[in-house]
Amino acid sequence: MNTVLQKLRTITLSNLHSLLNAAIDLNSIGALEQHVRDLRSARDMLDNQAATHRSRVNSLPVEIAGLEARHKEADESINLLLGDSDPSNDHHAAPLEAKMVQLETTIADNKVALETAQASLAKFSEAVSKLDVQIASFSGRVEVLRRLENTKTESDRAEKLLSGISIGEGPNVDNIERRLREQA
Repeated sequence: MNTVLQKLRTITLSNLHSLLNAAIDLNSIGALEQHVRDLRSARDMLDNQAATHRSRVNSLPVEIAGLEARHKEADESINLLLGDSDPSNDHHAAPLEAKMVQLETTIADNKVALETAQASLAKFSEAVSKLDVQIASFSGRVEVLRRLENTKTESDRAEKLLSGISIGEGPNVDNIERRLREQA
């Protein structure tokens, strides 16, 4: 069962939310503009994260190629050492084999890291694209609402000006016309 303080907290928060919702409704264009600013901020943050992954996706293939070149070089050196007719230098192949095993592990780890970075980049890019669509949509809605607001303001201003103008009845020209006929 809820305590009195929990119930009081619930009532207070409920009333506060109602008050804030009413304030947002009164200023809906401003609220929509703030939403667009929040979306842009989130988009920029996601784009920065995407840039980090993009950089990693671009640098890992170069790094992997370098490691594979070193692996190939070590393999060729081992083949030369073991393939010659001098058995006294075969002991130099053991450290090269250990280096090759370490390079193979590093290459495999970097290939997994590349796949992960590519998948993350795709997710970030998709999220940025979705936010771009939402930003464009809401920005368009803000522009439409601003135009409607300006039209309403101009209409209200024109109505106020027109309501202040009273043409009323013009002067009675019947008497002037009758008098001029009599004089003629």
